[in-house]
Order: sequence, then structure tokens, then C-alpha cells
Amino acid sequence: FIFTNQISDNALRINLTGSLRSRSFEMTWIINRIIKTKDPALKESLTDELDYEINMYERIADNIKNGNRELGIRALKNKDEIIMFDGFLDEWNKTLKPLLLEITKLHGERSGALLDKYNVGLQNYAYGINRFVGFLEAEHKTKLKDFNAFRFYTFGLFFITTVFIIFYARHGVIKPANSLKNAVKEIADGNFDIRVGI
Repeated sequence: FIFTNQISDNALRINLTGSLRSRSFEMTWIINRIIKTKDPALKESLTDELDYEINMYERIADNIKNGNRELGIRALKNKDEIIMFDGFLDEWNKTLKPLLLEITKLHGERSGALLDKYNVGLQNYAYGINRFVGFLEAEHKTKLKDFNAFRFYTFGLFFITTVFIIFYARHGVIKPANSLKNAVKEIADGNFDIRVGI
């Protein structure tokens, strides 16, 4: 039960982390459209969409770090997980998000230069996410290996216990019952001098 919950938790965490990565690229696509459009209504609509993506990103990041009972995901507890996660989250909060918000307010070459800066930061950010996912996968494999060892030892213990129970039943129950049965048969045949050795 615990193993199944841990596997489910890790899978969900990896999936949500991948969602962070895809949302960051989705935001790049939206910001490119914002820069290129001349239509103020479309720009406003795209800016609203970008705000939605930013809010969803931050909600997902919070769920990964602090857990969410409804989703069935636990808070990060491993020190290395927290350090890695905070690393790329800091990149988001200190570099990428401010750049996105600034780009939405600018026009022309300045916005293009900021977009280039965003794209460079996005590469470092994606590297951080990939490291985090790799760490989660390695942790998952370790837990799987430990669980397989646990199953092997449990099976071995079950096998040894079964052999012991069979041996005990044979020598402690079946043999005396057979001796008693043979003695009753002898008595039924008229041999009253029989001794039962139990």
C-alpha cells in the first residue's frame, strides 16, 4: 500500500513537473504572438491567456512543493528535491516571470531583446527541470529496487515459514494421529497390549 502510494505520488510529481515545462514553452508561444500582433483586442486576449498560464504555473508549482491532498501528492521532504526544485523555481520567479510581464508592456525592438533574454533563461530553466525529473526518476527506481528486494525477502520468509509449518504439522500432528489411528485399529482387532508412542 505504501509503495503504491509512493509510486503514484512520484508519477504525479513527474507529470506535474513536465506540465511546468510545457506551460513555460506555451507562455513563450503566447508572448511571441503578443509581440507580433498589431490588434489591441487580440493583444489583450493573449495577455489574459498569459496571465492564466502564469497563475496555473504557480498553482502547479505550489502543488509540487507543498503537496495537495485532493491530487494525492505529498509535500517535498527530501532535501535534495527541495534544493533542485527551488533552484529552477527561483529562475522562474527572479528571471522568467518578470521578463514575461515586462514584455507584455513593451513594443518594438525592446520587447524582442527581452524575448531573447527570456529564451536564454528558459534554456537554463529547462535544464533545471530536467535535472529535477531525473532525480525523481532515480528516486523512483531506487524505491522500486527496494520494493523488489522486500518482495524477494518476504517470499523467502513465506517459503521458509511454509516449510517449517509443513514439517511441524507432519511430525507434530500427522504422525501422532496416524499412530493413534493404528492403535485404535489394533484395539478393534482385539490387541489390547498395544502401546501408543506419541
